[in-house]
Amino acid sequence: MIEATKDDPLAKSDRALLVHLSKLASDPGNRIFAVMDGAFFNDIGSELRDAGITRRPLYRYGGNYSVVVGGPWLVNPYRDNSAGNPDRAVNSPAWMVINEEERASGKSDAEIYAERMNASLEVGDPTGGGMVPTDDMDNIDAVVSRFETLLLLSSGKPGPVFWVGDAALTEEAIYGHLRRLNKVEVPRGQTGTGGEMIGELSKAAATTSEIGPSEQAETYELVIFRHADANVMAQILPALSELQLARLFGPCHQILFAPEPDWGGGVQRARKADDLPAAPSGSLRWDRDTVHAIQDGRFVQLDRRFAATLSSRYPDSTFESNVSLTGRVRHHRQRAQARFNVSADQHLLDYLEIVLTHGEAATNQVYFQQVMGRRGWRMEDRFQRLRRYYLPSVSLGVQQ
Repeated sequence: MIEATKDDPLAKSDRALLVHLSKLASDPGNRIFAVMDGAFFNDIGSELRDAGITRRPLYRYGGNYSVVVGGPWLVNPYRDNSAGNPDRAVNSPAWMVINEEERASGKSDAEIYAERMNASLEVGDPTGGGMVPTDDMDNIDAVVSRFETLLLLSSGKPGPVFWVGDAALTEEAIYGHLRRLNKVEVPRGQTGTGGEMIGELSKAAATTSEIGPSEQAETYELVIFRHADANVMAQILPALSELQLARLFGPCHQILFAPEPDWGGGVQRARKADDLPAAPSGSLRWDRDTVHAIQDGRFVQLDRRFAATLSSRYPDSTFESNVSLTGRVRHHRQRAQARFNVSADQHLLDYLEIVLTHGEAATNQVYFQQVMGRRGWRMEDRFQRLRRYYLPSVSLGVQQ
């Protein structure tokens, strides 16, 4: 059993997640893979390599490689990635050493290594003398240690997502499944559902041949699904229907992650029900009900966060309890969206702060109306002016 200690470098929720992963990994009937979001790292591929972790980008693109680096990455915890990394002391196995007799043969290093590998394979060594990467499902301590390394690397960032299948689940199978999940179909014109379809990302995420042609291309469009972000998964899973869940799980029977407190916190685990219908072919599709459910769930958490921020910013105010304040926040946030088409989180918070400190009547004042009605201005231009006028201390970075 893995237990947290006083000086534990892992957050409490990550330590709890590691306990769950350790139990699952100890069952020979399970196979676990992790997915990490490269958008939260400077160079996730290099960081994982330096930590001896076998990784594989889930984006493929021949153009700007930063698109690949910033995308999702699949981690295979059953395979050691030490070999070939000169910065690690364990990276000098015998197969890398070429003796004098071999050197005198005049063959290149590649030819010598190939001959050794083939000779080992012929006598039944599946590792080819250590040169062929193989998975070691029996070394549970090493697997759990790699999970812990992933969680340490993700400290302070949205955490990894862990996909659990049975013993037959292979890296290739989960790789293909997650590649197809890189894009989902949503009704045309819908936003705020986990990503946007941007040129290079679209090319890197998945091809039409991988996903399959859409049967409703006139009414649905493909967008990026950031399934490697624990916070996104916490928002998406509760909104999915049985058919959608069947398509999401694919060859897996559990999904585990630890989102940040704003999105529920703790360890969240989704289990595949035994009576789920067969997964439909093609891409995962979210209809309008799904999109609305995702947005509604997100706003529940967002309203709580806004209320907590305002209570902290104005501790001496006459705000009601957090429960009552959250209700007021919800009412005024909806008004901001419906009346002024405010959508960005920061702009919604600015609007709420103005209303809760100056009263809702402030939104009917001439200056407020002129700023919000000004044509040609971006929403950020408008709120910069509103902050300076109504919230000068906040605009200047002064804490009240």
